[in-house]
Amino acid sequence: MAIQQELRQKLRPWDWFVLGVAVLSLVLVVIETFVVLSPATFQALIMVDRAACGIFLVDVVVRWRREGWSRGFWKWGWLDLLASIPFDAAFRTLQLVRIYRIVRVIRALYKLQEVATGTSLTEKLL
Repeated sequence: MAIQQELRQKLRPWDWFVLGVAVLSLVLVVIETFVVLSPATFQALIMVDRAACGIFLVDVVVRWRREGWSRGFWKWGWLDLLASIPFDAAFRTLQLVRIYRIVRVIRALYKLQEVATGTSLTEKLL
């Protein structure tokens, strides 16, 4: 019973939503990097990326608030803040930071595995 309560506290609907946006963002990075796109399609991807970056920025604030506005949050929170940088031409020099989005997805999956270990949720997900 305590594990179920802990699971509810750690994996809120917002966390699931941000995980989905992170996966979508990762797919956008792969498409933008490896696929030749028409200018109209590329512009559409940029708009979706900007929306995803906005969600990441809101997520940073939400998680900082969950931590009680603690300075300790910024030990790793600054990386999440960098992940909210869009891939517009103005930010081309910071494109390597986009790779951190992969790390963000991996961290979210690790957190999910850590919380779900030893519960029936693990079996359901598998």
